[in-house]
Amino acid sequence: MKKIVSAVKLWFQNKKHRTFTIVCAAAVALFVFLLMVMPQCERTQPIPTVTNTEPLVNGVVVRQDLVGSDMAVSDMTVSELNLMLVNNDKSVKGDFVLSLYQNDTLVQSWERKLDTLGGTHAFALSKPLAFSASSPCYITVQVQAEGDSPLSLQVGVRSDEQGRCTFGERDLEGHALAYYLSFEDAACNSVNTLYTVLLAGLIVLLVMTAWLMIYSKWRIEVLLTVLVFVLGVFFMVAITPRSVPDEPHHYHTSYELSNYLLFRFDSLDKGDAADFDVTALPGHQNTAEGYLRVFSEFGEGSGSTGETITIPLPRKLSYFVEYLPQATGVAIGRAFGRNMVTQYMLGRLCNLLFYTACVYFALKKLPRFKLQMGLIAMLPMALHQAASLSYDAFVNGMSFLLIGNILHFVFERDPVKLKDLVRIGIIGALLVPGKVVYAPILLMLFFIRKEQFGSMKKKLIAIGIIGLVCAVVLLAFQLPSMLEIGSRGETKLNHEGQYNYTLSDLLRNPFKAVGLFLNSLYALGYTWLRCGIGSTLSGLNLEIPMWIIIGFLLVLVLSTVSESKKTLALQKRDRLFTLGIAAVVILLTMLSMTVGWTSNTSNLIQGVQGRYFLPIFPLLLLALCGNKTFELKRNIDRHLTFAAVTLNVMTIVNILNYTVVR
Repeated sequence: MKKIVSAVKLWFQNKKHRTFTIVCAAAVALFVFLLMVMPQCERTQPIPTVTNTEPLVNGVVVRQDLVGSDMAVSDMTVSELNLMLVNNDKSVKGDFVLSLYQNDTLVQSWERKLDTLGGTHAFALSKPLAFSASSPCYITVQVQAEGDSPLSLQVGVRSDEQGRCTFGERDLEGHALAYYLSFEDAACNSVNTLYTVLLAGLIVLLVMTAWLMIYSKWRIEVLLTVLVFVLGVFFMVAITPRSVPDEPHHYHTSYELSNYLLFRFDSLDKGDAADFDVTALPGHQNTAEGYLRVFSEFGEGSGSTGETITIPLPRKLSYFVEYLPQATGVAIGRAFGRNMVTQYMLGRLCNLLFYTACVYFALKKLPRFKLQMGLIAMLPMALHQAASLSYDAFVNGMSFLLIGNILHFVFERDPVKLKDLVRIGIIGALLVPGKVVYAPILLMLFFIRKEQFGSMKKKLIAIGIIGLVCAVVLLAFQLPSMLEIGSRGETKLNHEGQYNYTLSDLLRNPFKAVGLFLNSLYALGYTWLRCGIGSTLSGLNLEIPMWIIIGFLLVLVLSTVSESKKTLALQKRDRLFTLGIAAVVILLTMLSMTVGWTSNTSNLIQGVQGRYFLPIFPLLLLALCGNKTFELKRNIDRHLTFAAVTLNVMTIVNILNYTVVR
């Protein structure tokens, strides 16, 4: 015993061991707390009705057997009852009493004040109640008012062709209370188990991150890259297939491109019908049924019936490069005869691997600014897109890679060699056709000193050639699309049944155009910033708590203060120029959505999403670095990294909390 006590004392004398133990204890406490407040998966079973209202007479008990015209409540564990009530006078005092019976024995009773009722009300059971055919259940309701009852029940008049409402051989006398049940079943139990397993995995990730932060001697680019990938895998699992914006179209396009990769040139626009079975996978919605389908079908065979269909609504493959990672994963799944879910997840995995590789090589090239780039790469929205089939993973990854390669020569005085120019030119030429609005990032080349090129003339020639190559590649891939978008407002009605703004509209009315842009920035700028970090995920309907978003903002700002202690090559003039480049990207993005998405009667630019600005987040942070007003006395890089991981863990927990009850 003394040896154990001595070993414990010796352990806690070491500051690193003490810190790690505290983090582990906090992680376990967090796990227990999250399990205690964890929402339980429940289903609701409505009774189909034609609604009417029926007054509840004061003092009269109304009974309803818990059966429905098209379902039995046997083999169901009920956790909540729901009634729809109409309150005609909330000034009346009194009580509403609901009672639940099983085998004529009172199970639970609820009392509510009359002035609090009106609308749909949930009555939760103190503990779930198992229904069975041999143990019939019923409810009773009664109003005890000081005067006439103000309450009416929404009731359903249900009848068959003979005017009778029956369940089996039981006559329900034509009327039933319009209610629905919240219940648990085997599927819900599976979802709850999955939630617990994923939550345990997230806690293990926190502990492992703490260990890496405290004990590991890994290079920062390796550490950040590993965290980006692992967090991305959790996002890939937490966000159900087809949930990310436009992901159904991204899958169809990736599938079409996989036909090329599999040399199926005789049926490029065709696919197996089973590969487009979207049962339990609604578009732009995260659902518990989606979790169940993914975990029950992943890795299984295709189940093909041999039926072939035309691929529904793929995007144009004018620039196929941005779909190559996803299409590769889909092609691998198809080559091995796997089902749609497996193809989907393999496509996501390949997309995430590509994004992670871009982040790693961007960080590796940077002599400084690694932390800031890594933190941006692991923002919830960045991981959300990287772990999907969206081509945003390609665009964001290539943007970070381009910025990293340019900043290498900005921070260092290495001479710029031909192979360096070729590498930067290739990255730029791959990025610009994907999203031309990010082409101004190439202007960062002007930050590199002329001496590193050999002379000002060589510098201008090199930058000019890179710009020309990018322009040629852009026109080769995207010229028809650019012309079509530019003239769309004059010839084609948009999704609102109106015409979009055109470039000629903006040029003819410059003051109106300036007002449109300024008004949009003022009204929507903060929303774009929040969404760029990740305030709304899935189909932009899954809200992440604001404290998490503020936490990420604080981490990013503190990272620039941490960087301020170090020597940055960018002078104040260059930092202002960096902000100018970011502003140009923002304006081009707004312009593209003005002519591509906004009705010419609108006072705000429509269609702009915060995720479009992720590629310029490094520029915004770069402009903040170098501020000498605030300086930290110690290095907090690893603290900020751990904070970012913790915030991501809580983001994923919120995704799970949102999903398991849907």
